[in-house]
Order: sequence, then C-alpha cells, then structure tokens
Amino acid sequence: MGKGIKTASGEIVTLKTNYKAEAKIEAFYTGGRVEFSGDDSHMFCTCGSAVQILTTEDGHVERTIAEEEDQVTSLAVSGDSQIVVVAWRSLLLKQYEWQKGACTRSWKGHIGPVMSMAFDSTSTLLATGATDSVIKVWDCIKNYCTHNLRGSVGVVSLVQFHPDPSQLKMFSCSMDCAIRVWDLQKSCCIHLLSGHVSAVTSFGFSPDGHTLLTGGRDKVILVWDLTTGRNKGTVTVFEGIEGMVVIPNDARQTIKGLAASPGDIVVATAGDKGLIRLWSVASGQVLKTLEPLAGHAPSSPAGQAEDKASHTYVSLQYRPTIGGLVGVTYDHNILFYTGEDLKRTKQFIGYPDEVLDLRLVGEGQGLLAVATNSEQVKVFDRKTKNCQILTGHGGIVLSLDASHDGNMIVTGSKDNTIRVWQLDPVIKCFSLVGVGTGHTQSVGAVAFSRVKGTFVISGSQDQTLKLWNFKNIQSSDKDEPLKLTAKYTQLAHEKDINSVDISPNDKLVVTGSQDKTAKLWQRSDGSLLGTFKGHRRGVWSVKFSPVDQCIATTSGDSTIKLWAIADFSCVKTFEGHTSSVLRAIFITRGMQIASSGSDGLVKVWTIKTNECVATLDLHTEKIWALTGSLDDQWLLSGGADSLICQWKDVTAEVEAQEVEAQEELVLREQELSNLLLKKDYVNAVGLAISLNQPFRVLTILTDLLNEGGTEGDFSKTLCLLREDQMQAILKFIVKWNMNAKNTRVAQTVLKHVLCRYPPEVLAKFEGIQQTVEGLVPYTERHFQRLSRLQQLATFVDYTWQRMRICSEVSAVPDEAHHFNGESQPQACYCQSKGEGCGQALTLVNTDNTQLKVAADADISLGYMEDIVSHVGLCPETETHDTNALSCDTNTPPCDTNAPSCDDHDDTNGDGGDGDGDGDGEQIELVPSRRSSRKKPSSRSSVSSKRQLTEPKSQSSRRAIKTK
Repeated sequence: MGKGIKTASGEIVTLKTNYKAEAKIEAFYTGGRVEFSGDDSHMFCTCGSAVQILTTEDGHVERTIAEEEDQVTSLAVSGDSQIVVVAWRSLLLKQYEWQKGACTRSWKGHIGPVMSMAFDSTSTLLATGATDSVIKVWDCIKNYCTHNLRGSVGVVSLVQFHPDPSQLKMFSCSMDCAIRVWDLQKSCCIHLLSGHVSAVTSFGFSPDGHTLLTGGRDKVILVWDLTTGRNKGTVTVFEGIEGMVVIPNDARQTIKGLAASPGDIVVATAGDKGLIRLWSVASGQVLKTLEPLAGHAPSSPAGQAEDKASHTYVSLQYRPTIGGLVGVTYDHNILFYTGEDLKRTKQFIGYPDEVLDLRLVGEGQGLLAVATNSEQVKVFDRKTKNCQILTGHGGIVLSLDASHDGNMIVTGSKDNTIRVWQLDPVIKCFSLVGVGTGHTQSVGAVAFSRVKGTFVISGSQDQTLKLWNFKNIQSSDKDEPLKLTAKYTQLAHEKDINSVDISPNDKLVVTGSQDKTAKLWQRSDGSLLGTFKGHRRGVWSVKFSPVDQCIATTSGDSTIKLWAIADFSCVKTFEGHTSSVLRAIFITRGMQIASSGSDGLVKVWTIKTNECVATLDLHTEKIWALTGSLDDQWLLSGGADSLICQWKDVTAEVEAQEVEAQEELVLREQELSNLLLKKDYVNAVGLAISLNQPFRVLTILTDLLNEGGTEGDFSKTLCLLREDQMQAILKFIVKWNMNAKNTRVAQTVLKHVLCRYPPEVLAKFEGIQQTVEGLVPYTERHFQRLSRLQQLATFVDYTWQRMRICSEVSAVPDEAHHFNGESQPQACYCQSKGEGCGQALTLVNTDNTQLKVAADADISLGYMEDIVSHVGLCPETETHDTNALSCDTNTPPCDTNAPSCDDHDDTNGDGGDGDGDGDGEQIELVPSRRSSRKKPSSRSSVSSKRQLTEPKSQSSRRAIKTK
C-alpha cells in the first residue's frame, strides 16, 4: 500500500508502489498484404508467426491468431467478414472464425507454400496460388476443392476473382509475367495475356467489368479487353508500380480537383517514388498527386541521402467505407488518405523498430516523441496512435530531449548533427527550425535547458561537450532552418559520452561516460567542478534530482548510485538489477527513482529506505528509454523489443481496493461465524468456499462428521451444495488427503462425490484429471495403512480370545474363595521388570501358575491396555514404586457389582492377596526372559507365534485385578 510522506512544503505525497500497463505501442505488421474486414472496421496484418487483428479507429490490437513455430505466408478475409483463411509455412491452410478466435477447419492443399489467396465477392470460393505452380479453388461452405488449375510457370504471385459473381472467371499471374484468365465453368485457361516484361503486381477492373487493367514493375499500365483478350492501350507511369486500384465512379465525384470525363477510367498508382498519383486511362495524364511520403520531398536534401527503399509503397487499396485510399510502405507504415482532397489523415507504424529514446511532448503531454533505430523521429498521438514522422537526419537518431513546455524537441544522430524541432500549435505538427553541426562523431546525448529553453547541451562519441544557443530561433524563417553555433566546446571524458543532464536552475551540467565516471560542469563557461568516481563499469545515465542537491547515475555494474553535489560523495547505492542499468529518472517529487535495465525490467525504488517497491515486467529485451509525466501519473518505457509501454500509477486505486476487500472479508467472516453458531452447515460451507478457505471448510466438515451424526446425515448435507461448490471441495480434498489425520473427512467426501455424480458428469469437471492424479497415490497409501491396522486388530482379537481360555483354565475352585457365603474375586498383578523389545509377558495366577503371552515388537502397550479393559480388569492401587504408572483415565471402570480393588477387606486374613494362605504375597504378571521361565502346566499354557512387547517408556509396575 502507498505510504504518505510529508514534503518540506508540508504537502503529503503518496509513494508509488503499483503501476499497470494501460496502453502499448507495439509491432503489429512485419510485411505482406494488409487485409480489411467488409465494413473496414478492422485490419488484418501479418506479424511474423501471427496475424494481428486491430481496429482502424485507434490501431488497438483486439485479437491475435498465432501458431507455435510456424510462419504466415498469406492470408485472406471473406467479404462478409466472417472468416479468415491463413496459409502457414507448414503447408497448412487454416480457417478461423476470427471474432471468436476459433479454428474451424484445417487442411493441406498444396505441396508448396501458398503465396497468394483471394475470396470471391460472394465469400463462398477461395482461390490459392502456391510455389508448386498450381492454383486451387475451394468451396469454404461445403469444404471441398472445386478446381485444380495447372499451367502456370513458377510461383503463382497473384490471384483474383472477377468482381461480378455472374462471370465465373479468375485471373492469375506467375513468374513468366503473363496473365492467365481462367473459366471456372470449363476449368481451363481461356486467355493468355502477354505484354508485361516484369512482375505484375496489381489487377483492376473497369466499372462495367469488361476491361482489365494490369500494373507491374515495368512502369506501365496495360488495358485489356476481356471479351477478345487483346490489349486496348498502355499508360506509362515512369515508376515501378507496387499498387494500383480503380477509383469507383461515385468516389470520383467526391474528390476535389479530379477532372475526368464520365466514360474515363481513373486509376490510382503507388510505387517506388513514394508518390500516390491519380491517372486518366484515356489520356494517360496525371490528374492528381497526393502528399509524398515523409523525407521524399524534393526540397529536402537530407532526404536524398536516406534509404530510397524506405520511401517506397508496397501496396495500395481503395476502401469505400473509409472513403479513401490506404497505402502500405516498405518500412511497414500504413497511411490513410481520405476526404475530398485525399489528405493524409492517419498513419500507423506497423513496426516501430528498436526504441532508443522517448519523451512526452505537446499540449498536456498528449504526444510521444520516439527515437528508433532509424533516421526518422516518430511522434505518436497517445490516444489514437496516429503518428507523424520527422525526417531530416541522415543517420540513426540516438537521443532526444524536450523543452520544459513540450513545444520543442532536440535530437542527436549518427550524422554528427543536432536538430531542433518546433511544434505548430494549430496543426499540431513539428517542423525543423534549427541544425547544429560541429561534432566529428555520433551525437549520443542531448539535453534541453529546463527554465527558458534557450540553449542545448550535446555530448558525442568524440568525447566533447558542446553548448548551443538559439535565442532567436523562434523568429527565424521556418522554411530555412537556423544554423546553430556552439558557444564552447570542452573535451569532457576519455571515452564516449553516453548521457547529459542540466540542473533544474540551468546552472550546472552533468555528464556520464564509458570511462566509468560522471562529471559536474559549470554551465556558463564549461568549467569542471568535480568528478564522481565509484562505478566499476561505464556510466549509462545521469540525472539531477528535482528537489535535492544530488544526482543519480546508472552503470553497467548493475547499480544505481546517488551522489551529493556538495562533496561528490556517494550517499546511497541501489542494487537489484541483474545486468546493466541503462536509465534512471526521479519521480514522486524526488523521493523515488525509476530505473530500467538490460534485464527487461522497470524498477521503482524508495530513496529513504533503499527498497525496491515495484518491479514492472513486460519487456522481453533491453529497455533503452524511460521517461515520466510531469504529474507523476505515468511512466513510459521503450526497448529493443519494439515495444513502448505506458504504465499508469494505480497506487491509490489498489489501496482503496485492498481496504474495501478487507472490510468485505471482515463482514463475511462474521457472517460465517454466525452461520456456524446457527449450525447452518450448508451455507457455512458455501461461504467458506467462496472465501477460498480450504482449512475452514475442512474444519466445518470435520465438526459435522464428529457431532454424532451418521455418514448418511453427512451426505445429506453435502447433497444440498451446488455442483460448482462440490467441484471446489473436490479440489480441496486433494490437499486434505495428503494428511492421515484428515483422511476420514476426505474419503467420506470423495465417496459422496463418486456416488452422487456419474462418470460422464465427473469427466466434465474442471481439472478433474489433475484431481484424480492427486487423489490416487495417497488413497492407495491410506488403504494399505488401514489394511495393516485390520491385520493387527485381528491378532489382538485372537490374543484376547486365548487369554479368556487361559483365565478359565487357571481358575481356583469356588470353595477357596468363599467368605461369609460370597465369592472373593481372585486377583492378579502385572509388572514389567525388564526393558526393551522381545520380552515375554507372564500371567501369574493365584496358584502360581504362569500364563505366557508372547510379545510382538509391532504392538504397543496401548493394545495390551485395550485387551485388559475388554477383559474387565481394573488397575490396582499404585505401589510406592517410582516406576509405577498411574491408571489410564480412558480405561473403563470396574464392575460396580464387584468389590472395589481398593476397598475390599482382608476377610481371609491372608494379607490381602485373596488366596487364603495368609502370606500376603502379591501375585504379579511378571515379564521374564524366555530362558528363565517355568514351563506352565498343560492346562494353562498359551501357544503364540508372535510376541507382545511393552515400549521402554511404558515399562513399570501396574497392579491388575480380575473381576
């Protein structure tokens, strides 16, 4: 739970202890064709070994279709948006009901991987083309193959049905660059359209369905008459076509500035120039050119140095519900062009790449600027995930920082420059306003001033530190970025500078380097104030505390250190990460630190106690970037796994939930106690089950079973429980059955369950297999133990029967025991004179006749006491022997009609031994060694093959009198 700490200003601040992953920006597209649902509400994208299904509104991933150790080669979505068919590299075709996430059918159709698929307009037929040069048509309703079309050359790269379902025609293209027209009624190729000299990438159909348009990488669009199969014309587009689509007639009327004759065919093309252009097929002229891809504008000389492939479209579609064009680029970006001007209204980043740095910017910190493993800076809208791409750097952007108001950002790159970007508050887009050159190697660290935002500090792999001033940057011409000059340059470290930070008052600068040190500098003149030494590896990050005069450093030695600025001493060390700590920031008014490392963990530390109070585990690779919001409500982390995770502080919510749960628990515990007092066992058991208290359920059932009720009453109570409650108890008895003292309850409940439910019902219980596997071994063990106990009880019964016979044989004539006409009960005594196992017990009667009973090492004295109690013997008054045992309180009392052992008078005058000889000698049951026993008479001897032995602790004198 969060703890409140009073700050210097008297404000109570709650320490952060709980964070929840509220939102994620992750990779969802790694290449291939992007498919849409019939209503354009969802996109289907291939992402490695999975198909990601996300909403077109905000790019949120709703569902994932994945198979272990398999790769997606192609996919197709039916026009009615009901099913998705995915082709896997294992040659399997699988049909899914994607809204339920269930695979309804799986089959193998080709002997090679399927590279292209398409549904017809009725969502009934599916065409598949594979590397085995075969095209197959499948009926997805009746689940069988309708056509097996051969004749293609090499890999079938493209298949498509005619949009008119009445014309059962299908079109395909393979490696020979020829288009084949298949008549599905005749199951043969009716036209072979040759004309392209390079791969054909797109098919298009005229609104009347009689004309076919094909575009390829040979930079031309060919027009074909489907009736005759002849070429009607050619449109040269001067770029390799990767995507082409025919604009419907009704959509043409909504596009502003599109001057085309009514009978003309208008097509949109996208290719390797990074441009989407609308063409008139009749005139062969460009009617409209849409906004070019970022960095491809002719006015951007830096863009010319960038990789040309990253500005290439790979596909283009027209989506009627969206009302515009959707283009997919080579670097996995999905762009939406909508409206009457076909402006770019939305852009999703399918693969963010490795995240190196990030900052919250914009009004209310609603934007997120991210530096990835590319020359582009991506600015995401945190709500809609729409992204703006900033281009200008000629190398990978390594670091970035934002001004205190979030309206400006500075970036450092491998092109040895820094660039300053400013936010336009109207269009909410960043533009380049300043460029600083001077470093001779990559700029790996930058920092914006904290107060006025008028200067920038940069650190480079050339080991130098530079300060850049730009007081008049906002008044400069935005069309031409301002050239920044460095105020001073300092040779700061002996190795690469990894991190730079500026103090909250803009007076100090701290740097961290691979030379294992951090250094403090005067900002005004760049003079060195001191060096922080103590890390055993390179320093990855440095940060000023927002409230105290101290700095935090992270290092490759897996530690975080807190340093005092006054004397440059280390005041605290935080250990907990298992590998290099890459980033650290202060949160909660400087009372806590959040850190990230190569172990893929984000940890939250309380400075006062050196305690790690939270560990956030969602990343699978190194976490290079970590930042927080100004209100301390958010932490954002990004790493090498292309994942940006937004963590929300839920400490207050969790604390409130815990308090509420505790109050609820107290109330329910009181309710349970009341039910037990009322002996309402059925409701008590149900409540204990809902509280997940197996021991409480065990206690209730044990009391119910031990209250004197029969097993039938116990079963009647269990019969009143619901089936889900019985399932819970069935899981509980697995643990109960492990302890012998709970065996009775566990086995009684198990018997009830097996008698109440038939096997077919039990088989449907959740986790029944694990339950049975847990019950069987211990039940077998208990059965074996009871079997042994039954055998021993049988022997005790046998011994008792033999003792009765011996007692009758050794009885003295009645005349010797009469006194005043009443019979005097004879007495015998038991004494243990030896210790250890293997002794023999001898019954010495009044006539000195010994009755020998063998002693067995497996039978304790308790069994003998049970025998004595069943015979009806009563313990004699204890002698003064210190080894004598007291009378067992559990021994049944003597017969009340017989004289008491303690109270009978010595009426015979024989000293109280009852034999009438007056010698007063006590007759005892004496343990003796087998070698020293007297051979008993034939009438009194007892033959026994087993021996009864008293334990050593029970060896003592005990007087016993017969009835």
